[in-house]
Amino acid sequence: MIFDVEHFTGRLKLRRIQLTDLEDMFEYTSQKSITKHLVWEAHEEKTKTSNFIKNCIEKYDSESNEYTYGIEHSGSGKLIGSIHVFDISYLSKRYEISYILNERYQRQGLMKEALSHFIRFSFKKLEFHRAQAKCSKDNLASAKLLEASGMRREGIHKDYWLINQKYEDVLSYAVINQ
Repeated sequence: MIFDVEHFTGRLKLRRIQLTDLEDMFEYTSQKSITKHLVWEAHEEKTKTSNFIKNCIEKYDSESNEYTYGIEHSGSGKLIGSIHVFDISYLSKRYEISYILNERYQRQGLMKEALSHFIRFSFKKLEFHRAQAKCSKDNLASAKLLEASGMRREGIHKDYWLINQKYEDVLSYAVINQ
């Protein structure tokens, strides 16, 4: 898999998620304030997080059409979030990206650092043409993050995600390699 490369930024390391990340990952996947704009609910039990990690590990060694990077804080070695690359089209040279970051590490520019680095890598080294992402219309922080990472809003998908038994509109963003 061409995405299976460790990445280093000034403050972060993007790498494979491991079973030893369970405690760190559960810390942020169990935060309802973080998952309120996502299609999955906060993890109430560590087994749900453990199953997610095992699923990621299985996909690393398969011909999967997705890849999940753990975001490790370089100073502490703590897993503080993840980036999920999916809907990868090698023919059209595009992919979609989603992300989650521990609330304690938000508003420090860390996710912008991770996303910007990964997008640059995918364009320069892997020669992808398009990166795209979606966020809930109500998630203003995520919309600002995508714009700060170089993406431009392309439109709105009406009633696209079902979150907490309610359909929500989604904003669509993308950046083109030029």
